[in-house]
Amino acid sequence: MEEDRQIKSKQVTLKVPEAFLKRFDEVSEMLGYTGNEAIREAMRRFEDQASQKLISRPENAAQT
Repeated sequence: MEEDRQIKSKQVTLKVPEAFLKRFDEVSEMLGYTGNEAIREAMRRFEDQASQKLISRPENAAQT
């Protein structure tokens, strides 16, 4: 995405089982994503879902 190139980025390294990475790469390619794009999309979706869960907690209601 164009916006990703304009934002300061940080490199992330992680270890995953080889079989998982192989399948992840296959599925990413089938959907037209590079591995990096797929991981960024997964992180965005996780952040969106986690934020919604945090907002819906009663103890966080006063903070919104």
